[in-house]
Amino acid sequence: LPVSTAGAAPEPRPFVVAAAQGRTRALGTRFIVERLEKYTRVTGVEHKVQVALDAAPQSSVVVAPGQLVRYDQQGLGPLQAVSGDPGRAWAQGQMVFERMALSDVVARLNRYHSGRIVVGNAALAQRLVSGVFPAADAPAALQAVAQELGARLLHLPGWVLVY
Repeated sequence: LPVSTAGAAPEPRPFVVAAAQGRTRALGTRFIVERLEKYTRVTGVEHKVQVALDAAPQSSVVVAPGQLVRYDQQGLGPLQAVSGDPGRAWAQGQMVFERMALSDVVARLNRYHSGRIVVGNAALAQRLVSGVFPAADAPAALQAVAQELGARLLHLPGWVLVY
Protein backbone atom coordinates (compact mmCIF):
# COMPACT_ATOMS: atom_id res chain seq x y z
CA LEU A 1 0.00 0.00 0.00
CA PRO A 2 1.21 3.54 -0.65
CA VAL A 3 2.68 5.20 2.42
CA SER A 4 1.77 8.77 3.38
CA THR A 5 4.46 11.32 4.17
CA ALA A 6 5.25 12.86 7.56
CA GLY A 7 4.74 9.58 9.44
CA ALA A 8 1.00 9.41 8.79
CA ALA A 9 -0.84 6.12 8.46
CA PRO A 10 -0.51 4.21 5.19
CA GLU A 11 -2.92 5.23 2.45
CA PRO A 12 -5.62 2.49 2.34
CA ARG A 13 -6.33 2.87 -1.37
CA PRO A 14 -4.02 1.60 -4.10
CA PHE A 15 -2.48 4.10 -6.51
CA VAL A 16 -3.83 3.30 -9.98
CA VAL A 17 -3.16 5.10 -13.28
CA ALA A 18 -5.79 4.57 -16.00
CA ALA A 19 -4.55 5.21 -19.55
CA ALA A 20 -6.40 4.21 -22.72
CA GLN A 21 -7.65 0.62 -22.34
CA GLY A 22 -5.55 -0.37 -19.33
CA ARG A 23 -4.61 0.27 -15.73
CA THR A 24 -1.27 0.34 -13.92
CA ARG A 25 -1.31 -0.41 -10.18
CA ALA A 26 1.58 0.69 -8.00
CA LEU A 27 3.15 -1.94 -5.81
CA GLY A 28 5.21 0.54 -3.74
CA THR A 29 7.17 1.94 -6.64
CA ARG A 30 8.07 4.63 -9.18
CA PHE A 31 7.06 4.13 -12.80
CA ILE A 32 6.32 5.98 -16.02
CA VAL A 33 3.06 5.68 -17.98
CA GLU A 34 3.31 7.13 -21.45
CA ARG A 35 0.30 7.27 -23.74
CA LEU A 36 1.48 7.40 -27.34
CA GLU A 37 -0.58 7.58 -30.51
CA LYS A 38 -1.06 3.85 -31.10
CA TYR A 39 -0.29 2.30 -27.71
CA THR A 40 0.45 2.96 -24.05
CA ARG A 41 3.84 2.16 -22.58
CA VAL A 42 4.58 1.47 -18.90
CA THR A 43 8.20 1.55 -17.73
CA GLY A 44 9.36 0.30 -14.32
CA VAL A 45 11.75 2.65 -12.54
CA GLU A 46 11.82 1.46 -8.92
CA HIS A 47 10.27 -1.71 -7.46
CA LYS A 48 7.37 -3.23 -9.44
CA VAL A 49 4.02 -2.30 -11.00
CA GLN A 50 1.14 -4.47 -12.17
CA VAL A 51 -0.40 -3.70 -15.57
CA ALA A 52 -3.77 -5.08 -16.66
CA LEU A 53 -6.21 -4.35 -19.45
CA ASP A 54 -9.71 -3.14 -18.62
CA ALA A 55 -11.17 -5.83 -20.90
CA ALA A 56 -9.14 -8.65 -19.31
CA PRO A 57 -8.05 -7.68 -15.78
CA GLN A 58 -7.31 -11.30 -14.88
CA SER A 59 -4.42 -11.42 -17.36
CA SER A 60 -1.90 -8.95 -16.07
CA VAL A 61 1.86 -8.52 -16.13
CA VAL A 62 4.24 -7.31 -13.42
CA VAL A 63 6.82 -4.83 -14.67
CA ALA A 64 10.13 -4.65 -12.77
CA PRO A 65 12.70 -1.83 -12.85
CA GLY A 66 14.45 -1.72 -16.20
CA GLN A 67 11.50 -3.31 -18.00
CA LEU A 68 8.64 -1.95 -20.04
CA VAL A 69 5.41 -3.30 -21.46
CA ARG A 70 3.24 -1.87 -24.22
CA TYR A 71 -0.48 -2.33 -24.59
CA ASP A 72 -3.23 -1.33 -26.98
CA GLN A 73 -6.73 -2.49 -27.92
CA GLN A 74 -5.27 -5.82 -29.05
CA GLY A 75 -3.73 -6.68 -25.67
CA LEU A 76 -0.55 -6.66 -23.62
CA GLY A 77 2.75 -6.97 -25.40
CA PRO A 78 5.79 -8.85 -24.12
CA LEU A 79 8.06 -7.46 -21.42
CA GLN A 80 11.06 -5.64 -22.88
CA ALA A 81 14.35 -4.57 -21.32
CA VAL A 82 15.13 -0.85 -21.04
CA SER A 83 18.67 0.46 -20.94
CA GLY A 84 19.68 3.37 -18.76
CA ASP A 85 17.51 5.03 -16.13
CA PRO A 86 14.34 6.44 -17.72
CA GLY A 87 13.19 7.95 -14.42
CA ARG A 88 16.39 9.94 -14.08
CA ALA A 89 16.28 11.06 -17.71
CA TRP A 90 12.70 12.31 -17.30
CA ALA A 91 13.56 14.10 -14.03
CA GLN A 92 16.52 15.77 -15.76
CA GLY A 93 14.33 17.02 -18.61
CA GLN A 94 15.66 14.63 -21.22
CA MET A 95 13.80 12.72 -23.91
CA VAL A 96 15.35 9.31 -24.53
CA PHE A 97 14.48 7.45 -27.72
CA GLU A 98 15.78 3.92 -28.02
CA ARG A 99 14.90 2.32 -31.35
CA MET A 100 11.52 4.08 -31.37
CA ALA A 101 9.46 4.53 -34.51
CA LEU A 102 9.52 8.11 -35.78
CA SER A 103 5.73 8.26 -35.32
CA ASP A 104 6.22 7.63 -31.57
CA VAL A 105 9.09 10.11 -31.38
CA VAL A 106 6.88 12.73 -33.01
CA ALA A 107 4.04 11.95 -30.57
CA ARG A 108 6.42 12.71 -27.70
CA LEU A 109 7.94 15.78 -29.38
CA ASN A 110 4.45 17.19 -29.92
CA ARG A 111 4.10 17.49 -26.13
CA TYR A 112 7.01 19.93 -26.04
CA HIS A 113 6.61 21.69 -29.40
CA SER A 114 4.59 24.88 -29.86
CA GLY A 115 3.10 23.72 -33.19
CA ARG A 116 1.88 20.37 -34.47
CA ILE A 117 4.45 17.99 -36.02
CA VAL A 118 3.16 15.61 -38.71
CA VAL A 119 5.01 12.80 -40.52
CA GLY A 120 4.37 12.84 -44.28
CA ASN A 121 4.37 9.13 -45.12
CA ALA A 122 3.94 5.74 -43.47
CA ALA A 123 7.37 4.37 -44.43
CA LEU A 124 9.15 7.33 -42.84
CA ALA A 125 6.90 7.10 -39.75
CA GLN A 126 8.19 3.54 -39.11
CA ARG A 127 11.89 4.42 -39.31
CA LEU A 128 13.66 3.83 -35.99
CA VAL A 129 15.22 6.61 -33.94
CA SER A 130 17.71 6.49 -31.06
CA GLY A 131 19.06 9.46 -29.14
CA VAL A 132 18.91 11.66 -26.06
CA PHE A 133 17.58 15.19 -26.40
CA PRO A 134 16.65 18.01 -24.02
CA ALA A 135 12.86 18.29 -23.66
CA ALA A 136 13.22 22.07 -23.47
CA ASP A 137 14.38 22.22 -27.11
CA ALA A 138 11.98 20.09 -29.14
CA PRO A 139 12.68 22.01 -32.38
CA ALA A 140 16.40 21.19 -32.15
CA ALA A 141 15.58 17.54 -31.38
CA LEU A 142 13.29 17.39 -34.40
CA GLN A 143 15.98 18.96 -36.59
CA ALA A 144 18.59 16.42 -35.40
CA VAL A 145 16.23 13.46 -35.92
CA ALA A 146 15.26 14.64 -39.41
CA GLN A 147 18.91 15.14 -40.35
CA GLU A 148 19.84 11.67 -39.09
CA LEU A 149 17.01 10.06 -41.07
CA GLY A 150 17.71 12.10 -44.20
CA ALA A 151 14.24 13.65 -43.96
CA ARG A 152 13.21 17.21 -44.67
CA LEU A 153 11.18 19.62 -42.58
CA LEU A 154 8.61 22.01 -43.97
CA HIS A 155 7.78 24.74 -41.43
CA LEU A 156 4.34 26.29 -41.87
CA PRO A 157 2.34 28.48 -39.48
CA GLY A 158 1.25 26.26 -36.59
CA TRP A 159 2.77 23.01 -37.80
CA VAL A 160 5.81 21.20 -39.20
CA LEU A 161 5.72 18.49 -41.87
CA VAL A 162 8.43 15.82 -41.75
CA TYR A 163 8.89 14.23 -45.18
